[in-house]
Amino acid sequence: MTDEEFQIFLDTCFEELEIKQQKLIEEFNIGSFQKFEFDFEKAEIYFLNEGLVEVQANIIPIGSFNSENNTWMWAWANEGFPEDLRAKSARLKQLEEKTGFEIFGTEMPEIDEDMAWEMAGISLNMLNVQGVYRGPVNKTEYFYAIDNVHHVRS
Repeated sequence: MTDEEFQIFLDTCFEELEIKQQKLIEEFNIGSFQKFEFDFEKAEIYFLNEGLVEVQANIIPIGSFNSENNTWMWAWANEGFPEDLRAKSARLKQLEEKTGFEIFGTEMPEIDEDMAWEMAGISLNMLNVQGVYRGPVNKTEYFYAIDNVHHVRS
């Protein structure tokens, strides 16, 4: 891709991200829950209020952004994730070939927070999922592709 083609691709992906995120907010109140929990073995995330699971989704980890040193670590390179989740995330390596930009094949590039959301938007497009969830842990924000989002009936 030329720089101009990449910019068009990025803009398209980011617009798709914004539309999908708005839909998740409207339909599932994503971003307003008191707590979230993961079951990495099942590749699921649970959104809770008052200790009760209200919404559940499947996940594919995308990557993490550390605001202290402005680095992004692709989930496929993060040994903190189980191997099967890293394998699902490894599809994102194809972005390097698709775009011609090394940042998509570099395990831990230096970026800023805006670029972290751009990475999430491009990943959302590549994985063709419902949206993205950003889960903060200390000074690191973990980005997950979420799909099969649904309300849990108690």
